[in-house]
Amino acid sequence: MAAYDHTIADLPASARDRIINFSEGGVDPDLFPLPERQIKDKMTILFVGRLVPFKMPEVVLQSFAASPILRQHRLVMVGDGLERPRLDRIVEEEGLSECVEFTGSIPQSEVGRLMRESEIFAFPSIREQGGGVLTLAMMSGMACVAVNYGGPATRVAPGCGVKVPLGDVDHLVRSYTQELEALVQDPQRVIELGKAGRRFTESYYAWERKAQKTLEIYNWVLGHQTEKPDFWAVTDGRDREPTKSPALLLG
Repeated sequence: MAAYDHTIADLPASARDRIINFSEGGVDPDLFPLPERQIKDKMTILFVGRLVPFKMPEVVLQSFAASPILRQHRLVMVGDGLERPRLDRIVEEEGLSECVEFTGSIPQSEVGRLMRESEIFAFPSIREQGGGVLTLAMMSGMACVAVNYGGPATRVAPGCGVKVPLGDVDHLVRSYTQELEALVQDPQRVIELGKAGRRFTESYYAWERKAQKTLEIYNWVLGHQTEKPDFWAVTDGRDREPTKSPALLLG
């Protein structure tokens, strides 16, 4: 069992027929319920993560600094870290205090509340083991904007959010500014992306579903299922269900 194409590419070719592409992590849908979202004139864009260089929190701030359109909305930055003093200076120098809020580190329950109250999740991180926070945001029905690289590229499935190409800081700021402006000016698209993200996340990352998938792998390994599990296949745009019952057949 291996997560993500870049990991699988590093495994020996002799093992390819035994590799299952199986993303790590999951989420309890009951802890991140889907809110009933309404179209709003003023949206909240949320960032959640450590305030460290590779998470690139500066990108979202600089996008707000560069955009009169985004300044009409609200940015909430959740987390803490060594970048906080520099980010505070950017807010002061760019005059963003009326539209940007820092919460510091907060409990997961508070993160869940903010995800239900916010519409767009902006996550410009360029080095992620998996990007599990995107799963929480998508389960909460948020429209996600992530970098098309590593774990986040898999977490944000086509039609469930926006992925921008990897690049330097200036490139990411331009890309995020463009994509965030497009989203805040199209609130119906934000709602639809959030619904699609919720459906995708429930299908692949809900803990009960992850357990069923794990049992299906055991069935295949034990010879009780002939077809190798493939959890990322789609048919006619819909997620394919397991080929057999996931009940583990022993003896």
